[in-house]
Amino acid sequence: DVLKQLSCPVGLAIDSEGGLLIADGDDHRIQRWAHGAAAGVTVAGGKDEGDALDKLAYPSGLVIDSEGALLIADSLNHRIQRW
Repeated sequence: DVLKQLSCPVGLAIDSEGGLLIADGDDHRIQRWAHGAAAGVTVAGGKDEGDALDKLAYPSGLVIDSEGALLIADSLNHRIQRW
């Protein structure tokens, strides 16, 4: 199952609910794993690599801002995405 696998995890953050957010570089997505979950859920990107606003290209890091939004380093697009 693709939601149980990561390809080049390169960044981590913990959200306010204790979920683990992972920048999954080669899969061009951010995955959220709830505590004890058997699989992750795609919360950003995941629609193949691209430069449209709903796509990522090798996300390399992330943080959660004071409002709970994700700030994603979208490496090959040379931008920071707020999700």
